Amino acid sequence: MRQMSRRPEWGRRRAVAAVGVVLFVSQLAAAEGRPPSAAATRATPSSQGAPAVARSARDVARILGDYEQAAGGRRALLAIRSLIASGAIQRRQDSSPRSFSIRFLRPASVQSVEVMPAGTIDLARISTLDGSRAWSSRSALTGGDPLGSAGWDAERKAQVQSRRLALELALGIVPSLLAEGNVVTFSLGDSVRDEASGKELDRLLVADEAGYFGGVYFDTQTHLPARIDFSFIATMGRPSEVTRRTVVGDHRKVSGLVLPFSLVRGGTRIQISAYERDQPLSRDLFERVTSEAGLRRIVDAAR
Repeated sequence: MRQMSRRPEWGRRRAVAAVGVVLFVSQLAAAEGRPPSAAATRATPSSQGAPAVARSARDVARILGDYEQAAGGRRALLAIRSLIASGAIQRRQDSSPRSFSIRFLRPASVQSVEVMPAGTIDLARISTLDGSRAWSSRSALTGGDPLGSAGWDAERKAQVQSRRLALELALGIVPSLLAEGNVVTFSLGDSVRDEASGKELDRLLVADEAGYFGGVYFDTQTHLPARIDFSFIATMGRPSEVTRRTVVGDHRKVSGLVLPFSLVRGGTRIQISAYERDQPLSRDLFERVTSEAGLRRIVDAAR
């Protein structure tokens, strides 16, 4: 079972100045070569007053700027057109690991795919953000009609859930590719000391149009992502909001970038074996599918 903790109270953090810093999953305004402070720090009104807002904006820009330098440089990050991370995911209760892949396609598409072979059946979990729309699928691919749900989530709450699930791990892989469109924004949170490692961590709170839903924590020594906190609605039993924590690590240099190869969430371990940069990715992979053939195409591309 996943380790989960009660969602922290976000109310007290709303007074923190929100700084418009958008994840790379929308149009990269910074492609024109503007510095982070120009492309990524759009302060909004706050009860703290203008000087505090400006200081918070500078702190967010500093944290992201330090990350960019540590991750291979701003120019290298902005040059990314697509990125594919592939590997295996294994939960504590699984007898064997499952295939795992997460795909990024600019300007605004992210998709995570998890596949567990079960004899002649493939159990597939897919979470997709395609621009402003999101969809998810939990299906058993049997060779006929898929057993499960797939397609665009009609209800707003389902849209929010699917979008956030697609973005969760992206926050630990390439958190500061700057963009416009306000798909995800960062604001300054309090620095913390990690209980397990004892390291000091800078924290950026993460929000979308529906509100806050997590945080990204950066090691103050390496400036690389060290942890993700992700809040969502648990639907087993009585629906409730919970927060799950992912430890990000084993950073290595790949094609001029420094990227994580290990993501551990409670009893679940994701081990990335390879990254592929700027490989051709069909935009069709991110579009709505409801058929066995459509889902199979997504699954096969993730193997």
